[in-house]
Formats: sequence, C-alpha cells, structure tokens
Amino acid sequence: MDHRGVTGADGCSGTKSTSDAFVLPPIFQNPEADLIIKSSDNIEFRVWKGILIEGSVVFKDMFANPPSAQSAAEPVPWPEPAKVICRLLMFMYPIPKSSLDSLDEIFAIIRAADKWQIDVAVSYLKDILLSKRFTSNKTEAFREETAKLASEIDPCGLAVRDQLTHMTALDMLRLVKLRSDPSKPFDHHFDDAAESVPPAGIHPIIVPPVFRDPEADMTILSSDGVEYCVFKLYLSHSSSKFRDMIRQLNTHGTGTASARPTLPLPLPAATIETLLYYIYPLPKPHDRMLTMDHLMACLRAAATWDIGVALEALRKELTAPGRMRSHPLRIYGFASSMAFKEETAKSKARALLFDPLKHTVKKDFTDMTAHYIQSPPTRYSFTSDTL
Repeated sequence: MDHRGVTGADGCSGTKSTSDAFVLPPIFQNPEADLIIKSSDNIEFRVWKGILIEGSVVFKDMFANPPSAQSAAEPVPWPEPAKVICRLLMFMYPIPKSSLDSLDEIFAIIRAADKWQIDVAVSYLKDILLSKRFTSNKTEAFREETAKLASEIDPCGLAVRDQLTHMTALDMLRLVKLRSDPSKPFDHHFDDAAESVPPAGIHPIIVPPVFRDPEADMTILSSDGVEYCVFKLYLSHSSSKFRDMIRQLNTHGTGTASARPTLPLPLPAATIETLLYYIYPLPKPHDRMLTMDHLMACLRAAATWDIGVALEALRKELTAPGRMRSHPLRIYGFASSMAFKEETAKSKARALLFDPLKHTVKKDFTDMTAHYIQSPPTRYSFTSDTL
C-alpha cells in the first residue's frame, strides 16, 4: 500500500496530496504489529490486536470468534473511511490525541465510535461537545434565532395552549422573558439562580444506635453505601411494597443462615433515615429541621414506596404555617405535581399573593407546569399586554 504524502502535526487530519490521498501516521505503519485493518477506501493500518480488543466490545467479540477461513495475515475489513478509523485508533492507543475543531468531524466520529462500541472515544468526544469551545461560541447563532422566534409569539396566548402539555413553568417563563427582555440572560431574572446548591437534607455521619441494633434481622443498604440494621416487622407493617420485597428476600435467602438479608434501596441515607424515624415508634430528633428540598425528597420516597405513616405526617409538615409563609408557590407547585389535593388547595390561597412573572426565586417554579403561568390560580391575567 502506497502511503505517499506528509503527515500533518495533528496526525489523522494531516495535509493531503493533490490526489486527495489520505496520509497514514507512522504509528499505524508498524511492521511488527500483529493485525492489518483495511478501511472502506482501501487504506491498510498495521495495529496491535490487543489494543482493539481492549478498546472495542465489537472487536473483542469479533476476535474471540474469528472466521475459520480467514488467514492471520489477511487484512480485516473495517467498513469506515480511513480518516474516521485513524481518529478511533488514536483514542484507543495510549498516545496524545490530535485536536478536533470541526463539529461535522466530531459528529461523524462519535457516530462511528458508538456503532463500534469504543467507549473511550464516546466519552472523550462528549466532553469536547460540552466544552465552552462549542457551547459558548457555536450555539450563539442558534440562541439568537430562538430568541427572535420566541419574541414573535405570545406564550400566554390561547393559540399555544395545546403546546404546553409537556412544558414546565420554567420553560414557559423562559419564553416570557425572551419576549419581554431578549438581551437579558434567563438566570439574571432570579435572585437564587447563582447561589450554590446546599446538600439536600440531612447527611448522617454516624448511623443512630437504634438502627445499628445487633439483634436486628435485616439490613437496609442505601444508594450511597450506608447500612441500617432494622427489624422486618416494622418495615412489613409500614408498607405493602416493603412486605412483598421482604418475602422475596426470605424466599431466595442470602447465602448463609447467620447472615442478615440485605434490602438495597435506591434512596440516599438521609432520606432512608428520616423515613425510618416515622416507621419506628420513635420521637423525631428535635435538632433536625427538614429543609424544603429534603422534605420533598422524603415525600416523593414515601409516596413511591407506599409508606403511609410517613406520608401522612410529612404532608402535614409540608403545609405548616411557617413553610406556607416562606414557600407558598413552591408548595403549590409540588403539591400539584404530587396530586395532593388538600395541600394544593391550602397553598393556592397563599399563591394568590404572588405574581409569578415578577417572582424572583427560581427554585419555587421547579415542580410547576406551564399551565400555571398561562392560567394561574391568581388574580393576575397574563397576556401580551402584561409583558
């Protein structure tokens, strides 16, 4: 195979001859390599089979069951252009990666990497696409065009009501702000958008002694690796879902007669611990004031796992007077999304006092739908005249 030309500084994207011939980097011309790969445009790459096996699930399977008629010295066809193959090989080889400045080239390579299951290339290219080099500059024209189109539509008008089904309140507010002040970044309309997000809820460092009982007959394992030693009796009576899961644990066993069965739950330790304080007949810790984030996380978990005793108490906590004074809009949106009719009705009365188009706490809109902004349960009327 003739590899005429000069290899460019960036390897695979090196200069081409007047005949538009691809220039193969020297690293893929190694005569000692144990495999020859042939591209769709008939360029041969001499590579190490072990690197392809480790770098691609497809090649690993291919070389585990090679065609019986294929000679060891016979080129293996790889139905991709040489330039794409060269890029993919550079991701698999432990060598410096050449720069990628073209979105079209990145898209072509990431499609091929996904098809051939070359995970290292997919991960690397995703990081490039999300880097400021592309997100800050390449999408500027798209953002400007979106703002222009949005400014021509009344997002609160009846004509677009049927398009709001899958839109959040923040989506709707973004359209409203683009119409009223297209030059101002969306987050600049809110007081809390730039604040650092504190950890949600309580993060226990030490599991309370009551949940480390050596006599307990099962273990709950949180999603962040914290173990709680508990009694099946309490969990079985607190939730029909837990009861069914515990029955399955008893049926399948855990390997040894003395080992406690372990029930892994896809919940963080902070949420599990709070729920256990409601499941067990225990006084609640007085030094733990539930944040709104943590309270809502526990309510979602209690509803998902059908923990009635926790759900009832936490729903009352949601509409406590202090919370209603501080977060009526957020409580209204959350209660509506959870189909809590009583809590929705209570918070609706407080929401009457707020104009959502002038409200500056972004987090309060997290669980609201777009219909709230277009047809809010308030005294305000939102049309193009109010923008």
